[in-house]
Amino acid sequence: MNQSREAKASDGLILVCEPSPLVLALARTITEQLEMLYPRLAVEVRPARGGSSRKGGKRVPGCPFHVLKAGSVDAVLAAVEDVPVCLAPGLEVAAVCERLAPYQALVSHRGSLLDDIPARGRVGVVDELCRFQLLNHRPDLNITMLHETLDASVKRVRAGRLDGLIAPVAYLELQGWQNAVNEVLDSARFLPPVGRGAFALVCTTESKAREKWLAGLDDPSTHSAVDAERALLGEMNGLDGLLGALAEVSGRVLNLEAGVWSSDGKEVVRDSLGGDMDSATNVGKDLAEKLREDGAGSLFRRGRKSGRSVQESSSSSTTGE
Repeated sequence: MNQSREAKASDGLILVCEPSPLVLALARTITEQLEMLYPRLAVEVRPARGGSSRKGGKRVPGCPFHVLKAGSVDAVLAAVEDVPVCLAPGLEVAAVCERLAPYQALVSHRGSLLDDIPARGRVGVVDELCRFQLLNHRPDLNITMLHETLDASVKRVRAGRLDGLIAPVAYLELQGWQNAVNEVLDSARFLPPVGRGAFALVCTTESKAREKWLAGLDDPSTHSAVDAERALLGEMNGLDGLLGALAEVSGRVLNLEAGVWSSDGKEVVRDSLGGDMDSATNVGKDLAEKLREDGAGSLFRRGRKSGRSVQESSSSSTTGE
């Protein structure tokens, strides 16, 4: 609080974020936290131009980190999922906020649990990894990739056009749909993508805001967990669409669990590793080596070949919706 007393009335912080309802909702929360920590600090949130898009079946965030180099903004707020493992020179993750729930949740039309949805029931998913995992767990379902807002997807379930929707708990909560959740899915079946539920503030390495204001938002346990997951991803050579991972910290002990699914859902390689939270990066790298030894690389190559027809049929089923 001493810092807040010393802050001048003219102190200001400009944050840029993706112009999606999800990230803008989080930006409001971040703004409230900063203004509680530093009452004299004026925070301005600027949505980046353009929105997210999809390329090759993957979401491309609409938040360019290069805006930091111009010096007109102080930091970029982004989901850790959207932060490149290798940031451009001169940029760094200044803070990782306390993690929101990283798990997947089911919103169902009739209040059903996932295992109770009838065979051939239509279930929507919002990312490819979840589709591969659902193919592994319930290959009898009609799985549809959704490329629309979360609000639109939930409303589709409520109207009976889908039997269920699987989406991140954190995203549902941030957009006010927490009461629509019928089941939170166990990570034993559905590991999240790297960084799910965590949000980072990225700035330049020379930013004065980094230590003056942003450091107060950093959650050490979440930061270590994210470091482990991102180190794992960095060592897995582009398996991000097939890789699920979740690191959790208890005391000073970090445990990282990860799995790689084939894109037809028929095969999975999973493993876990523990270590001290200060050695998070090493834990991630070591677990990547274990996964490779267990056959994750060859599974990826086989899955890509056998999964093409599955991917194409799933994509075509959403056309025009």
